[in-house]
Amino acid sequence: MWIFEQTAYLTGGQLNCGYLLDDTFLINKAMKIINYTLDHPVSDGYLGNSVLRKNRWLHSKFFRSLKIDIRIQGIKKFCL
Repeated sequence: MWIFEQTAYLTGGQLNCGYLLDDTFLINKAMKIINYTLDHPVSDGYLGNSVLRKNRWLHSKFFRSLKIDIRIQGIKKFCL
């Protein structure tokens, strides 16, 4: 599970730095990970693989990254 947690922290850091520095490379790199995760839920809508179902801590880090983008871009980006 180490890799999932570290990826979540890395994504959040890239997004924070990207917005603070106005660096589209960092923003796009982080959003690629976020968008992939959101675009590939399992059949019941769960985000992540079966290993992650045992520990929701990793999701809190992922959604923290998503919250950064929502605060900057606005909620309309994620609503249908």
